[in-house]
Amino acid sequence: MKIFSQESPVVMEISVASEASDLVVSLKGEMDRTVYGEGIRQIRQEFERSPRDVIVDCDGLTHVSSGAVAGFSRLRESIEKQGKNLEFTNLAEEVADVLTRGGFKV
Repeated sequence: MKIFSQESPVVMEISVASEASDLVVSLKGEMDRTVYGEGIRQIRQEFERSPRDVIVDCDGLTHVSSGAVAGFSRLRESIEKQGKNLEFTNLAEEVADVLTRGGFKV
């Protein structure tokens, strides 16, 4: 699914798949202040439907805003309350740096 911004030309693609015991979320494009809320909402919705570990595949994610990191922090809290984990894979250096500054171990 593509998420478009009303305020800017930013586009983010998100796809969610169930693989074995994990929920795998693939992100592509930019996750900035104009689109991150919808992306986090979709991940949360899928997790609540079937709680399990969440793997966020960031291959193709070129930018993540500090707002998106805050959204991921809140999502991580919800996931960990259920005894599950949130993990990021295939991170570009810029994305890894922003997540690390936001308190994530990547």
